Amino acid sequence: MYRTIIAAIDFSKDSDRALSAAIGLAKQFAARMVVVHALEDPIPSLASYAVRIPDDHVESLRSAARQWVEEAAARIADEGVEVEWVLGSGSAAVCIVEQAE
Repeated sequence: MYRTIIAAIDFSKDSDRALSAAIGLAKQFAARMVVVHALEDPIPSLASYAVRIPDDHVESLRSAARQWVEEAAARIADEGVEVEWVLGSGSAAVCIVEQAE
């Protein structure tokens, strides 16, 4: 029935529970998984009030998110499920839809 299951994660407890459910479905249907996290801008900007976030801060956020996504993917792989991970930028909704297409 399912060949690929996309699991969007935000590192919350609810996200962790949803990931566990997705792993269960992937095992049940012998599906592969794609774990997706979108790193949204830390501070939204308005055209005339743009705030520049220091590059080193953005990079530390990206590095931490990458580590968490890799850990989630390792957890999935440990369950015997084929997995790929994606760390996107920008809107979570757009990133998830891009993976679904």
